[in-house]
Amino acid sequence: MRSVSLFAAAGFALVTAGAVAVRPTSDETRRYRRIVAVIFGASAVSYAGIGLGYGRVDLATGSVAWLHYAEWLVGTPAYVAGLFLLTEEPNTVRLAVGLDLLMVGAGIGAALTSEPARYALFALATLSLVGLFALLIDRQGAGSLRSALYADLRRLFLAVGPGYPVVWLLGSEGLGLFGFGVTNLGFLLLDAVVKGGFLIFLCRARPVDIIVPVWGD
Repeated sequence: MRSVSLFAAAGFALVTAGAVAVRPTSDETRRYRRIVAVIFGASAVSYAGIGLGYGRVDLATGSVAWLHYAEWLVGTPAYVAGLFLLTEEPNTVRLAVGLDLLMVGAGIGAALTSEPARYALFALATLSLVGLFALLIDRQGAGSLRSALYADLRRLFLAVGPGYPVVWLLGSEGLGLFGFGVTNLGFLLLDAVVKGGFLIFLCRARPVDIIVPVWGD
């Protein structure tokens, strides 16, 4: 499984290098490349570390892939912000990022605690994800082009997002039905689909102005 993680890390790193190296032609493109670089860069570091044997901690509660949580603390807020920026509603962006951070924080707590707190925190993380889904469904992209891109990204996230708590619950950090390697592979496949799809839809939609002035230069 380590070789698979290293192969994935190389792919994520290649996308990150492309986002950093190519000179942007506008502020919008620059901000877009920052988002992509953060999302894929965090994944590259995470899977490289796991592939080299540094991403796992064995606790009494199970094997914890701590590098995944570090990645999620950095990469998923960028992903969520990039999605909700299409609404041109700064307060919605902040709410969505807050729900995302609550979800990741509760997930970290669940991984580090024992029952019954473990599953109470898992439930909190899952409810935070459901809140993100509800917010996604309730909002729309601003303008026809952004609306089309937002709809594509929303369908992607709604289809793939539920897989994360399922893998966690069944894997090495939850019920333990799968070992660490299979759990890591499950997260890797989910990451490849949700992040690869994010990149494909964004590139296909260019030159849409996908960023609003929530982040300054």
